[in-house]
Amino acid sequence: MVLSAQEAKRREASGEVIVNLTLGDTDQDTDPAIVATAVEALHAGRTHYTPIGGISPLCEIIARQQSSQDGHAWTARHIVVGPGAQNALFAALMCLCNPGDEVLALDPVYATYQGAVNAAGATLATIPMHFETGNRLCAAELSQAITPRTRILLINSPNNPAGLTLTAEDVALLTDTAKAHDLWIISDEVYRDLVFEGAHIPFAQADLERLVILNSLSKSHAMTGWRIGWAVCPMELADAMRDLAMCSLFGSPHFIQDAAITALGLGAAPTNKLRLLMQDRCQTFLRQMAPVPGVQVIPPTAGMFALIDISALGLDSRTFAAQLLDGHGVAVIPGTAFSDQGTSYVRVSFASDDKTLRAGAKAIGSFARARLNGQEDKELEQQK
Repeated sequence: MVLSAQEAKRREASGEVIVNLTLGDTDQDTDPAIVATAVEALHAGRTHYTPIGGISPLCEIIARQQSSQDGHAWTARHIVVGPGAQNALFAALMCLCNPGDEVLALDPVYATYQGAVNAAGATLATIPMHFETGNRLCAAELSQAITPRTRILLINSPNNPAGLTLTAEDVALLTDTAKAHDLWIISDEVYRDLVFEGAHIPFAQADLERLVILNSLSKSHAMTGWRIGWAVCPMELADAMRDLAMCSLFGSPHFIQDAAITALGLGAAPTNKLRLLMQDRCQTFLRQMAPVPGVQVIPPTAGMFALIDISALGLDSRTFAAQLLDGHGVAVIPGTAFSDQGTSYVRVSFASDDKTLRAGAKAIGSFARARLNGQEDKELEQQK
């Protein structure tokens, strides 16, 4: 995934005009009030060491908001703040996994999960998310995937790359399965504020001593470059993660944590604004792609991404992405970055403006039509 995005950036830097539909980094700037807080904190000298795992005011507001969201009695001692949800996931896995353990995730899987799980000495297994409307998980498939080595259910809902959300029945199934097999649940919820219709379903009935919630401000508040995120977890695990942070991070910058407090204090207004923008851009892209032959966009229900089924074009996802970039200057991510079964789809981001989305859809349409015409010409030639 990163290689595709980096190649697009490299070409842009060399002067090529690239329609970049790779990363989920919205073109929206961080709210001015958040920026002003960071600037004021810098001028006030808040540039020194901070408590490992987060300053108390930030941990307290995270605990209050998470408790309100899922009904658990979280406190500041349950919170570990660090440079993004990715770091929080890495730290949690390093503290929970032993060599030979197995982490069971939902396929398609966010691209960095494999490396984080392997770094902890564990192996990654998957069960499929079903793209059709309704429940995303199958109870029989989940049951069959559990082994004596399974230690963690790694959940990402809303899902990256597919933009799919779990139903209440899915969450109940995962909760019951975790309790029955004494498994941890790690729930990556960085897109939970960007659900288009309805609301994110929390793990309200999960065992508090076997639950880890990951979140950040990157997606919800257009703060990808700030690198601020957290884990909400049992106190014993939180203590272990703080010990790990002492050896690796030694605390997050004070001025960024101050800005995070302002961001969370703004309420729902900034997240609602971004959610509506992403929903509108998603609909724009879906409309533009509707008449394109040979491809089918799997409609997302949240987030900043969509998958495009390209199986009718007779190309694997890596070849499709390479030829689309070389021939039409459009960068997308091959599905194989997210799944061993990802040869039939690519991921696009609709975090960019409408002009970029329209240009991307137009180029994909031109490529698909040319590919289909080429296939027809080849079949006619063979018939001769």
